[in-house]
Amino acid sequence: MFLLQWTFLAVVAGIVGASVLELFNRLVETMRAFLVTTGVPAPVFAAGGALVVGGVIYRISRDAAGEGIPSYLYALQHSRGPLPVLATVMKFPAAVITLGTFGSGGVVGPVGRVVVGLLSLVGASVPGTEMSDERSRTAAICGLAATVAAVFHAPVGGGIFAVEVIQRANMRYRDLFPAVLAGAVSVWFARFVGWSPLISVHEPVIAMDLRVVPWTLAFAVVVGLLAGAFTRGYALTVRLFRRDQGRVVAKVLFGMVAAALLGSIVNPDLVGTAAELTNALANGDLELLTGALDPSFPLAGAALIMLLVRMALSYLTTGSGMSAGLTAPAIQIGMLAGLAAAQLVAPLADPSLRAGFLVVGFSGMLAGAMNVPIAAAMLGMEVFGRSVGIPAAIAAIVAFQMNRHTTIYDYALAGSGHLDES
Repeated sequence: MFLLQWTFLAVVAGIVGASVLELFNRLVETMRAFLVTTGVPAPVFAAGGALVVGGVIYRISRDAAGEGIPSYLYALQHSRGPLPVLATVMKFPAAVITLGTFGSGGVVGPVGRVVVGLLSLVGASVPGTEMSDERSRTAAICGLAATVAAVFHAPVGGGIFAVEVIQRANMRYRDLFPAVLAGAVSVWFARFVGWSPLISVHEPVIAMDLRVVPWTLAFAVVVGLLAGAFTRGYALTVRLFRRDQGRVVAKVLFGMVAAALLGSIVNPDLVGTAAELTNALANGDLELLTGALDPSFPLAGAALIMLLVRMALSYLTTGSGMSAGLTAPAIQIGMLAGLAAAQLVAPLADPSLRAGFLVVGFSGMLAGAMNVPIAAAMLGMEVFGRSVGIPAAIAAIVAFQMNRHTTIYDYALAGSGHLDES
């Protein structure tokens, strides 16, 4: 009976997760495209988005604010039964408006929170001998697994991520099995209807020369430090904004306008989800990288500048309380660091070297910032190919060990008033 319940929840989660993600992406892209055609400066629309989200949506449901995954963590660790319906419903427009009006962040957190909330309701309503709360938990895990899997088209990595982010020290098969199944259904359904992942690597990745392994090990340490800096910087931003202590509209208004202004000045391709930039990095199409910089500007320097700007945009948008995720920004920051490192070691002459450094940045930032080493390594291999398994594993292990006692979501929970003080 349990197996039938898990299978049903996983199949529903896979279809719902992929569908909600595609709807979300299309709405954000349509909104952004329309606003760009008006010729009005981006900060004007960012201010409007902040007023709508902070002044209207957050008055209806304050729990619709922020990243998304922290409420998933809090619910599974401290609550029982389905996630709050109102927050589930209002999270979707809050995130669409945030990213559609030139805020910056990722889709995993907000879309994952919506799908998790929907699936927790489904789980509670499924008949069976298992307790309703346990079915809601399983369904919620399947929901996040389906979302992450659909974002990257990585069924196993998505399933592991959903479980490891809540219980890395003691993952249970009864959580892992339905999560991986939900990820598999999500990816199958997305591919069946022709929906694309966040990162599409068009060229096969060449197997890495073992002589560059020492370089990747050294860079993994650098990425571990970068992940720690990203986490501490976000913690500082949350403390400075005091986003759970009143004057919400003023705070999100400042964060959104500042982010939109900075992005429009330096590189508009860093604004929003920056999905085009992510694909450009993965495939070596680097025309989007320089932004307002002179095209002759050194590539390594341009990557480092864009890294700092992308970090600042996420801090301003999400740290102020607007609804956007941190997973994609962390990955993009890691990949920008990987491009800079590859350029400094050997100016892109060796495709396997570039791919190896990109994967180290990708997996290392995920593992270091979110403490999901197994998921980070698996996601790196599923996105870039099994030939980069060595750098993906090295990066995940090293960065996790360097940051294992803190995750970026600890500060997100603290900033939303949900941190358990016990």
